Amino acid sequence: MKVVIIKISLLFVISILSLSVSAECTFYPGQREASIQLKLPPTISIPRDATNGTIVYRTETTLASPSNSIKCTTSFFSGSISAGVSNVNGTFPIGNNTGLAWRWTRGGSSVGQYPSGTRNPAGDYDSNGETHGIELVKDSSYLSNGAKVPAGTLGYYVRDGLRVLSVAVTATEVIAQSCRSPDKIDVRMGSPTASTLFDPNNPQYISFSIRLTECPNVINAIHYRLIPAASSPAIDARVGLISLNASSTAKGVGLQLLSDYGGYYDLNGIFTVAREFRPGMPSYDIHMLAKYVRLPGVSQADIVPGTANAEIMFLINYL
Repeated sequence: MKVVIIKISLLFVISILSLSVSAECTFYPGQREASIQLKLPPTISIPRDATNGTIVYRTETTLASPSNSIKCTTSFFSGSISAGVSNVNGTFPIGNNTGLAWRWTRGGSSVGQYPSGTRNPAGDYDSNGETHGIELVKDSSYLSNGAKVPAGTLGYYVRDGLRVLSVAVTATEVIAQSCRSPDKIDVRMGSPTASTLFDPNNPQYISFSIRLTECPNVINAIHYRLIPAASSPAIDARVGLISLNASSTAKGVGLQLLSDYGGYYDLNGIFTVAREFRPGMPSYDIHMLAKYVRLPGVSQADIVPGTANAEIMFLINYL
């Protein structure tokens, strides 16, 4: 009995599926798939570290008399399909490892991959007066600088599986933009005496800055991190305190990094350039302070004078 029930159940499901995929939308005589031709700019600039899902570029056009009228005898689904690689959410990768994807838009909203949304009622349909287009989207944590969108057909808009529109684009290249920053900054700390390390009224701060120049106007925000180098590991990351490197001869001393107003840098944190920075500014200085401090538990007698060098890495994200 169980075997018989399973066989009947499978046959029933197959019968239902075969009915659900039968074509119920057809072109009227003389009507056919219409083509949308979208002209992209030769290059598109975006911040180098833009978050995944950032819309890189959007373009749409309103169709006039596209000659793609169809008749649908039953309700149906619509949606987009790709001429290349597909993705279940309707965002289709472009090329191999470019970090770019595209999706179809209709009336200013993204269109899901076919079949998507709710069923459309039976009736006559065409695309006259409809607005269709595409969005280019950053789709990976890595965006290849110079990623190319080749000229040609990207995909199709379908109703009940019937391709009623195709979209083709001209070629473009995406340029990942960032400010220019120095590869290395040397901060001269001077020659403080051991006694100054114990004088709270004479902290011996040294000010320095990281200058960012040639910032493109597509950058909306700048985030940065301070990462201890392997040669100068953190002693207390919460207060920005790092070790001297192995070439240093001084003992009992560490280097502390602070913001320009004297606040501690948490080396596990991410900081936003906010003070005075505005999108479109061509250059900006990130001001900081550094000072030598005696290590916890070290007395003045334990401090050994000598060279005191340290390194820290500065990681910048442009958004």
